[in-house]
Amino acid sequence: MIRSFPFRLLSIALLLCVIQEDLFGRGAFHPKFAMTISEYHEMVETLPFEVQARIIRDPGHFLDLTAAVLESDILLVRHIDRSNGLSPDYTPNDLVRLREVAPDVPVYASDDRLIESAANALLALVRSAADDGIHLAVSSGFRDYPTQEDVYADHITRFGFRSTVQLVAPPGHSEHQLGTTVDFYPVGRRFNDSPQDRWLNEHAGRYGFSMSYPPDLEHITGYLHESWHYRYLGLPAIHLRDRFFGGVQFHLTEFFHRHGDFLQQVLRQ
Repeated sequence: MIRSFPFRLLSIALLLCVIQEDLFGRGAFHPKFAMTISEYHEMVETLPFEVQARIIRDPGHFLDLTAAVLESDILLVRHIDRSNGLSPDYTPNDLVRLREVAPDVPVYASDDRLIESAANALLALVRSAADDGIHLAVSSGFRDYPTQEDVYADHITRFGFRSTVQLVAPPGHSEHQLGTTVDFYPVGRRFNDSPQDRWLNEHAGRYGFSMSYPPDLEHITGYLHESWHYRYLGLPAIHLRDRFFGGVQFHLTEFFHRHGDFLQQVLRQ
């Protein structure tokens, strides 16, 4: 009975959309998308229950923000987990070196590359942190498939398989291969609740960055909490994540994994 109430509200909201669609044509319930109400309903009902509840209260805003993500760069929200990965030869075509575009960002990584938009956002983030007396350094940026193979194998050798599967992504399934992800220094428990950790928790979203593996969400993300691991999603995706997906990056990227192709097809250009 508790779960039925939001679904009744959703049914009422969808009924109103049907009436509007009958009067004004296909997809009239939102000017950005040419989709039927049944298509919209099928998409929404796949979302987590708490996300559906938020959409019920403000479906127009949900679709506004969804359109903004699609119109910026949908590759920034590509879904990567243990089941969905990248090919061994995948490398972004717009990688730049942090030491060249952001020379004042301390980097302790052998490969300091990120895609250009992520590098520029990282530079702004690090400079803002410095203004607040917080010094951030990067311990890892882009990792290609062979590098992740080495990282994965080395962790198994040193710490065993059980620890590795909780903390290290298999090759082809690491967000680092996207070229949008950084590990801040120092990697590991020393970063937890540090001044850097607290600053990033409060401010990273303003620069389009998202903590991929928050605390107490291992059952969703598949990995233990990593306070040092941040991925660049872009500001439109951060706004959508925070407003409708409860601040959980995984739910956001999974939504676009399931429905991104369809949404791009029905987006009005």
